[in-house]
Formats: sequence, C-alpha cells, structure tokens
Amino acid sequence: MIFNGYNTWVILNNPFTPGAGLSPPYLAGRDKEKEAMSGVLRDLSGGVPKNIILHGLRGVGKTVLLDEYASICIKNDFLPVTQFQYGEEHSDPEKFFDLFKNSMDEAIKKYSKKERVKDKFQSAASYIKPKTISVSEVTIEPSYGSDSGSPLMNRIIDYMVKKWDVIKNSHHGAILLFDEFHTINGKKDNQSALGNFISAINEVQRNGHKYAAVLSGLPMLTTNIKIARSYSERMFRPLEISNLDVGKAADAIIKPLEKTKWSFSTDLVSAVIKDTDRYPFFIQFFAREIIDKVDKNVIELDDYNSVRGSILEDLGDAFFSQRMASTSLKQREILRIMASIQKKDIKFSDILDVSDMGKGTVANHLKRLIERGFIYKSKHGFYNFTIPLFRTYILDAASSE
Repeated sequence: MIFNGYNTWVILNNPFTPGAGLSPPYLAGRDKEKEAMSGVLRDLSGGVPKNIILHGLRGVGKTVLLDEYASICIKNDFLPVTQFQYGEEHSDPEKFFDLFKNSMDEAIKKYSKKERVKDKFQSAASYIKPKTISVSEVTIEPSYGSDSGSPLMNRIIDYMVKKWDVIKNSHHGAILLFDEFHTINGKKDNQSALGNFISAINEVQRNGHKYAAVLSGLPMLTTNIKIARSYSERMFRPLEISNLDVGKAADAIIKPLEKTKWSFSTDLVSAVIKDTDRYPFFIQFFAREIIDKVDKNVIELDDYNSVRGSILEDLGDAFFSQRMASTSLKQREILRIMASIQKKDIKFSDILDVSDMGKGTVANHLKRLIERGFIYKSKHGFYNFTIPLFRTYILDAASSE
C-alpha cells in the first residue's frame, strides 16, 4: 500500500482471494443472510431459540458467510463455536463427539477465565483426582474423562449444560457454526450422529439454555436433517445460498478495485459476470487471474479475451481436474452422461436410457457420487451437480479427448 498524494492510499497487491473459505475483500449480496443471523441473536436473547441451515453449491460462499456470522456473534456478545472440518468420518458417534467437544472447548478458552484456569490445572489434578480445586477465587470441577459408553445425545446434552454455566457468565448465548455438515449421515453402532445431535440441540433449547445452531453444507444437508429427525422442520430455517444477482456480482468485482491501481472496463465486468455465472468463488478466481495475466492497470475486454483460454485452463486444473481424477472410470462415465443431458434436474430414467450399465449399478454409482459431494438429489428420482460450471467443464473435457 502506498500514499498517492491525494489523501488516499493505493493497494498494490492483487485484492482478489479465491480459495476454500477465504474471505473476499468485499462481501457482496449477503445482506438477507446477515440479517437472518442478527434475527437469531435477537430472538435468542429473548429466550426464543431459532436455528439455520445454510445450503448451496460449492463456491457460493457458505464458509465465508459462517465467518461473517462469527463476527456478528462477537460484536453482539454471543460466543461463536466454529468448526469447519467435519467429514464423513464424523458420522462415527465417538469421532463426532470428540470434534464437537474440542470445538466447544477451544471457543470457551478464548473468553473464560474459569476455563483458562481449569486448562492449566487439569493435568496436575488428574494424578490425585480431587473433587474441586480453588485458584484465585475460582473453583473448578476437574474432568477426568467422559462416559464413552453412553448414548451420543446424552453426552452432548450433558456437555452443553455443563459448559452453559461458564458461557452465561460472559455471553448472552452460544452459536454453533458448523460447516460441511452434509457429510454427517448414516448410522454406526445403531446410532445416528446427526439425529443425536439434533435431538440434543432440541433438548437443551427446550430447557432454556441459550444455544442456537447454524449448520452449513451442500444441498443434500436439508434432506439429511429432515430424515434424521422429522421434527427438525420446526427447528431450522433453511437458507439457500446461491449465485449473486447481476448488480451484486458487479459490486464483487468493482468495489475491491476502488483503492487499487487497476480498473476493469464495463464490458469486461459484464463478460466476467457471464463467464462465472455470478458464483462468488469463480468471480474471485477470474478477477485475480486477469490481473495476474494482463500487464496493464486499465484492463479492457480485448485484454481479457486474450487470456480467457488460459484462465479457463487454470480453472480446470485448480478446481475440476483433481476432483474428476479421484473418481472411478464408471463414475466418470455417469458424470459425463449427466452432463450431456441438458436439463437442470437430471432424471434417473434418462441416465439409464443413455448408460449401458444396469439399474442397480447406476444407482450404486449415483449413491457414491452423492456421498463424495459431486451430485445431490434435487427431488425424488432427480439429480444435479453440487459444483457450479461442472457440466460445462465435463463437456469441454470430453470434446477435447
């Protein structure tokens, strides 16, 4: 950053930040979603718990929005409990509880004197196992391990109730902000981690503890939660996070450039909006690549057209190719068939009509592609891609083979 002599500073670095969950220089078009979070906090302060499901395709900015929610929580004296690392392995109740517990502990340690003291003396206490320890007028009850044999729901409830005594001393409440939650599905040892978690949230909320949950994931998350607990429809407000409208997409390009040495012509901005289909990650990716590849400060449409092919190739390498490489030959064939069917929602019977695989084989591959986050069931018997522009990439790759 340098001072330009006109009472303003000029940013010298490329302002755009494509990446997994990296906050953009300007968060465009999410006012409705931010207001929804503020509403959750207001209602929870008044004793009315509400919860949110954020669902949408990859690259629409769900993780970025969770970060924004955490900032809103902090500004309003609510404790944000964040976790962005949920995966398929956390469908195991033991692994789910361990990560949940760690998330709670890490959040509380940032703010609570009592928890910092407890953390400091926990190790020493484990040798003699006293019932309580008092340090500087702070009394703690050391924990010597959890009952791993009890049902997951009970363990989550017990832990949240126990921690509420700490949270309420410094915060109005606590908000669980959990990402990639669509990966929590199925049962192990006859326990559903997702179902037990929802039941636990419902129970602590009914008993007056001021917790709320914001769960984020791919489109199948809403269905997973509904299947796990039918009453969840009365607990959660679903918010679909989609691509931006044209005006907000333009803001996402133009506003980060305002204090830089670069500018994009109006027709260039329009071209980027069209090529990215207004998805936030792709806007960040294209804009950054344009600045990196064009050695000019005032960048025009012709400049973009001269590097557009290279940008699309880089996008394929960075975002699509590795995903495709992780699939089997049969799964790639299913994806190609789906891409060739020019419909938003792709019917199972249409896939069967084109494929030479049997019905059971196709169904099994579709199930695995759902589990791995490539596709989702948009409605009964219909499928769609979870990744924006994936259809275009698959068709382009097939035509170049």
